[in-house]
Amino acid sequence: MLCFCDDRRKTLKIFCLFFFFSPGLGWYTVNTAYGDTIIMPCRLDVPQNLMFGKWKYEKPDGSPVFIAFRSSTKKSVQYDDVPEYKDRLSLSENYTLSISNARIGDEKRFVCMLVTEDNVFEAPTIVKVFKQPSKPEIVSKAPFLETEQLTKILSLMFLFSSAVVIIFKKQMDPVTQLYTMTSSLEYKSTKADIQMPFTCSVTYYGPSGQKTINSEQAVFDIYYPTEQVTIQVLPPKNGIKEGDNITLKCLGNGNPPPEEFLFYLPGQPEGIRSSNAYTLTDVRRNATGDYKCSLIDPKSMIASTAITVH
Repeated sequence: MLCFCDDRRKTLKIFCLFFFFSPGLGWYTVNTAYGDTIIMPCRLDVPQNLMFGKWKYEKPDGSPVFIAFRSSTKKSVQYDDVPEYKDRLSLSENYTLSISNARIGDEKRFVCMLVTEDNVFEAPTIVKVFKQPSKPEIVSKAPFLETEQLTKILSLMFLFSSAVVIIFKKQMDPVTQLYTMTSSLEYKSTKADIQMPFTCSVTYYGPSGQKTINSEQAVFDIYYPTEQVTIQVLPPKNGIKEGDNITLKCLGNGNPPPEEFLFYLPGQPEGIRSSNAYTLTDVRRNATGDYKCSLIDPKSMIASTAITVH
């Protein structure tokens, strides 16, 4: 199985391509969805002098396990005492074997055997069981993203199954089981990502072709620096009279917005550190002049306004 991510257009896509171990070219394969019935035709012409037919499967070491027997003369069917196939087998008159409630463990090499007095005919069938991956679940999510900072924004998890090949000491053994996969996305956000939903898509291939499962959407709070500072005067500066109180309010357009600023009064080169609001009480006409505010850092980002006290 090969999995890879595609984070274009704000979507984390995990594509899972399932590659199955194939013991040989030209072998007949039956593909079945998990939980469905596996139907395996014998694929042999029934000889006239047939005595009986049998089905077996082969263990990884090649040893046989017989599971079903049907006599051609007595028309009777017997199922071997194999716990994993108890009450799941059905062998028809034409020696088609059906296995109900397909499981991942049913991925084996099965063999139909037709036996006469002087010969044994065999036809192998490879069974592949496809289980739909679980819906990808976002298990952790960054509380916020900072623009232009590569951040691990989310992790997700889903369950899937496949038959994979494990190579050990030059031996190739097919191993079938359920797997839990986790994947994380690192992403460098921009302001364009504000309110953009992120989703994870798992694409897989089953008996009916390619399918996709999507996770729930995740929306992040995007942090970005202030690029502009503005200053407001309350009450409106065209109506300020002696004795009034003036409140200067400084605003930055970043997220989160700045909480502290430097306020510069007329004739004072040093700024006064304050929250985003600074109040002057009982102003006089000599308070007329240019008022400024800036960020704490950088101080070069300044906004100014002229106030006239009447």
